[in-house]
Amino acid sequence: MSGKSNTCKVYQMLYNPVLIMVVFSDIEKVPVNQHQVYQIKSTVFNSSKSIMLYVKQYHRADLEGLNAFIFEVVDVNTGLSFLQHRYMKRIYNYSKAKDANFIDDFTFEHYQRIVALFAQPKKVFLVSVTDGTALKHFPIDLCAPLEKFFIIGVRNSNKVAASLRINDEFYISSTAAEAYHQVYNLGKFGKQKDAGNRSDKIPSELLCDTVKVKLIDKIVLDYQTIFVTAVIEKNILSTELHELYHLHKLWFLFLENQTNIETVQ
Repeated sequence: MSGKSNTCKVYQMLYNPVLIMVVFSDIEKVPVNQHQVYQIKSTVFNSSKSIMLYVKQYHRADLEGLNAFIFEVVDVNTGLSFLQHRYMKRIYNYSKAKDANFIDDFTFEHYQRIVALFAQPKKVFLVSVTDGTALKHFPIDLCAPLEKFFIIGVRNSNKVAASLRINDEFYISSTAAEAYHQVYNLGKFGKQKDAGNRSDKIPSELLCDTVKVKLIDKIVLDYQTIFVTAVIEKNILSTELHELYHLHKLWFLFLENQTNIETVQ
């Protein structure tokens, strides 16, 4: 991009490594050098504070009609003060002490890259996959919902997702904030042993909309897999429910307008 600035949309795809999908609006005029480190400037949600992501090309996404790339976030500059930095380190130490994450050698530097991407709210989706005669469901927040494609990132330990094969069809749905507890009682957050909860239908009462997709490609890494799907159809289920998003609690320190934000416990 040679010193030029380009607008783009950014979607987080994986936690380990920290990968993002970048989609440029100009399909013809954005060449990317796979050996070069690029800067992506972002702002904290509802704030004038900016953060900087330093990224390198990881994979060229083969999506018809889109100039899309997968980048690895190699470093970040969050511009935190000494006390704010200490606060983030305290949150990291608490997470490390719980020992509940799947990342080997979970360093503070790795944690900072993940937190930087939570400066913008991340939408929570529910994946529904046919398993025999029933459906299994699990929530995810690693998604790139595009017009014709829907890309998601899932842990390799998820047996439901691992069973998917090319051309398989399944559903990805926007979840409702009002159904926060029910949504997170599915998948790895619930008490069942497997990474999915069975039912005979999509739980429409928990959802705002649902998208039927077909799997067209898989990018398998050591800890997580990127599933590339083509959109078949989309159905609106509710216009009254509010969509569920995540925002890391660190960034609440910088919010200048909280009138449209509600926290759920």
